[in-house]
Amino acid sequence: MVFKEGSARCVSKLTVSEVEVAENRLTVGFDCKGRIRKFFDDDRFIAEYDTSVEEIPETTLVIPFLATIAPIAWANQAEVFVETADETFLCSLDHVRETLQKFYPQLKFGGKIQAEKIVSPHVNTRTRRMALFSGGVDSWATFIRHQDENPILVSVQDVHFTAGSASRYHDLMNVSPDYLKKAFGSVKPENRIIKSNFEYAPRLFMLDMLLTSAKVISSNWYQGVMHGLALTGLCAPLTYVEKVDKLYIASSFTADTQLPWGSHPDIDNRIEWTGTRVEHDGYELSRQDKLFLIADYIMRNDSKLQICSCIDNLARERFSVGVGKNCNQCEKCSRTILGLEIAGVDPNEHGFSTDAQTFSRMRQNIEDGTWRFGDDERYMWIDLQEHAINVRETPHHEARILIEWLRKIDVKSLRSSGIGNKSLRYRFIRKTRLFPLLMALPHPILQLMRKFFGAVFG
Repeated sequence: MVFKEGSARCVSKLTVSEVEVAENRLTVGFDCKGRIRKFFDDDRFIAEYDTSVEEIPETTLVIPFLATIAPIAWANQAEVFVETADETFLCSLDHVRETLQKFYPQLKFGGKIQAEKIVSPHVNTRTRRMALFSGGVDSWATFIRHQDENPILVSVQDVHFTAGSASRYHDLMNVSPDYLKKAFGSVKPENRIIKSNFEYAPRLFMLDMLLTSAKVISSNWYQGVMHGLALTGLCAPLTYVEKVDKLYIASSFTADTQLPWGSHPDIDNRIEWTGTRVEHDGYELSRQDKLFLIADYIMRNDSKLQICSCIDNLARERFSVGVGKNCNQCEKCSRTILGLEIAGVDPNEHGFSTDAQTFSRMRQNIEDGTWRFGDDERYMWIDLQEHAINVRETPHHEARILIEWLRKIDVKSLRSSGIGNKSLRYRFIRKTRLFPLLMALPHPILQLMRKFFGAVFG
């Protein structure tokens, strides 16, 4: 069949051309034809582990790649061809697709993943536990809840690989080896770090445009579709090596939010591969409930645990703080600081830096609209407001003044029509109608546009 760029009738096809392992590095090469080609910046998916993955069967090795690209294929009604696949994982992908279709009825999640050999590999008895760990509030709560299971903590760093080396970090999961050494105090859990281009190989700008074209404005692709499946899938080779039967991923919200999200019980609890299943953890706890849990752990264990919740890379760069540190200025840092104060914990002792101006600056940022509240931010601040009702004492007097003000305002009215505190390019996406034009352009032209307008096109 001839594939013609720009043709609405062309068939979308993605074929895995090679699966290579060199000690701790997994490389999956792939070829795209038709519409789906415009949603990828690279033709190699790379994941680096801190242990050898050479003895792992290909059915497991291909899981990280399929977990990342499957929703992209579905949204483009593309066929994916792979030599071999895990039968249990393929079945779980069907369930995930059903959930995404329910979450986003504006999009059609079609296509198919086809394998020459569908197998159920033999695995030895597995009894260990594993948990994704970002250093933030959610993952700390999951660690505390399951500490007696001695879970292996896995942190993921998004890396742009060039010339065979790791050259650029996005650090959405922002822990570093230095952070892990000091974060737990006297407690020394087993840690693993995965480095992958799982966010650089796909063209997230185009995927965000795809959502916007379908009038989905509450999320971007990474948050609203991708991250639960992609992050858990990256762990599959490690679960094989470490004989893990259950992998925890921390919840972001509770059932009260009714917010479609890429990590949700209806997605995460349906993900499994032979020998391992995923569990969405802490869905019954709000963010402030988790901070109370952390506060109790600190008091019982005299812990000096360090929280790193900041994911605002521009702010961290502006305030000269690196990986594993908080900028102390952004909306997420601010709500975490205030949540710790409500829980009776001094933020200065647990990863943050506050002074007399910290809390007045929060109020100003809310009042003058510096922070744009989407559905997720609005939920978090309503949670803070509800838990602030009975607070009488806080580590800092200025925090108590802010809490008195927060009790009186209408947090629900802070909801904006946007997607919250996202980057400039997401706001650009929402204000333009470029998607049909971009989809009509030949792939080489898109590549040139990305080269010359990288700040916008991501």
